[in-house]
Amino acid sequence: ARKLMEEAGFSDKKKLPLVLSTYAYPYHQRIYDAVSINWLSIYVDLKLKIISSHQEQWEKNLAGDYQVTRRGWNPDFQSPRAYLNTCESAEVAVNCGYFKNPKFNQALARASNEPSQNLKLQIFRQAEDILLDEYTVIPLASRDYPVLISERIDISRLEPFSRPRSILIRRGK
Repeated sequence: ARKLMEEAGFSDKKKLPLVLSTYAYPYHQRIYDAVSINWLSIYVDLKLKIISSHQEQWEKNLAGDYQVTRRGWNPDFQSPRAYLNTCESAEVAVNCGYFKNPKFNQALARASNEPSQNLKLQIFRQAEDILLDEYTVIPLASRDYPVLISERIDISRLEPFSRPRSILIRRGK
C-alpha cells in the first residue's frame, strides 16, 4: 500500500486527507484510533466525523454519503453467503458500497443451489476471489461478545463464522 501511495505522489509531506464517518460509540473510537495511526504509515491523514445516531449513519451509508465508513455485519446464519450477500447487486439493502458484478451474483446463485457442501464452498471461494479482486473491504476485528453459558451445555466446536467488523471505502463517483 505504501509503494502504491508513493507512486501516486503521496509522502510524509503530502498525505491523502480522508474522513471516517461513524456514530458515537466507544468501540468505534478505538477503531478510529488504531486505523488512523496505522494509515499514517501509508500517508493517509484520517479525520473522524461523528454522526449523531446509528440510524443516521445507516441512511448516509445507503446514500453513499461518506468517504470512509465504519460498519459491522452480524450474520443471520452460518454460511459464507451470510457475508458475501452484503455485496450482491440485487436489491440488497446492505450493499452500501454499491458493488456490482454479474459473475459474482451468478456464483452466489450457483452456490445457493449446489447440494454438495464441498462444491458449494468452492463456488463461494470463487465469488470471494471476484470480490477481493474488484472491491475494497478491510476486515478489522471480531468483536468479543461475552455470553453466559451453563456448565450443562457442551460446546464441542466453535462455528467458523463470527461477528466481523469492517471498513468500506467508497470509490469516487
